[in-house]
Amino acid sequence: MNEKLRSLGLSSYEVKAYLTLLKLDVSDANKIAIRAKIPTGRIYNILNSLKEKGLIRVQDSRPKKYSCVEQHTAIQRLLERKKSEFDHAFETINTIAREAEIELNKLKKTTRSVNYFWTVAVGRQESQELIKEQIRQAEKEMQFFIGFPEVHKHLDNIKISKRDILDALLKALDKGINIKTLMDGNIDYSNMAKDSTVNELIRNKNFECRLTKIQTTPFDIIDNKSVNLKISNPANPKELLAIVNIRDSNLAKELRKSFDIIWNSAKKFKF
Repeated sequence: MNEKLRSLGLSSYEVKAYLTLLKLDVSDANKIAIRAKIPTGRIYNILNSLKEKGLIRVQDSRPKKYSCVEQHTAIQRLLERKKSEFDHAFETINTIAREAEIELNKLKKTTRSVNYFWTVAVGRQESQELIKEQIRQAEKEMQFFIGFPEVHKHLDNIKISKRDILDALLKALDKGINIKTLMDGNIDYSNMAKDSTVNELIRNKNFECRLTKIQTTPFDIIDNKSVNLKISNPANPKELLAIVNIRDSNLAKELRKSFDIIWNSAKKFKF
């Protein structure tokens, strides 16, 4: 019990005084100090601290009498204090993290010394993490060519799918980033009309979506600087096997030309 109460924010002397008073029911400071083996010179500060925490009540008599509040109330008050401390600590850490991110962004080179770099994300979870990272790093615009494997997966799991990528897109739109999305025009998207996040995307002024029946390797373009090439599983074409991220401005610009050609001939998406 002592360790549990200390975990909830009481000092060792406060625990001794509180448990002693709980057994005594009503008592004065001297008796509590003797029973709890607490130095007499410290007992009043300890009892005042317990009163401040809302664990005991004081009768303003001579000598003063003390009594514990109901146990459930006492624990709830300790819990609320601890939660408040955690919330404050989290807010402090969160502020530090935001400031660190801003400072790191300032340190980031405006032009990279290496113009070409590629990496591969294998499997659904790793691929999703890569896409989210690319969305968060975007500064101006993104173009997505969403192919059958991604759409099929989304339609099958529309009610239970994680919202991470969609939420990341919404945050990007809120930052003023323009997003254009091409989707496979051979698929029925009526189920997506029930999804509130999808509807929020469609209504956003910075988001445009069109349908095309042109079959090609799905890809994304981020700020005309990097490209995601999406590879289907040969054994199961409905499954996304991997994403190859290529940081190459020349490739990004060439793919952007192809994207714009397909975009101009595509039909506006609507449910």
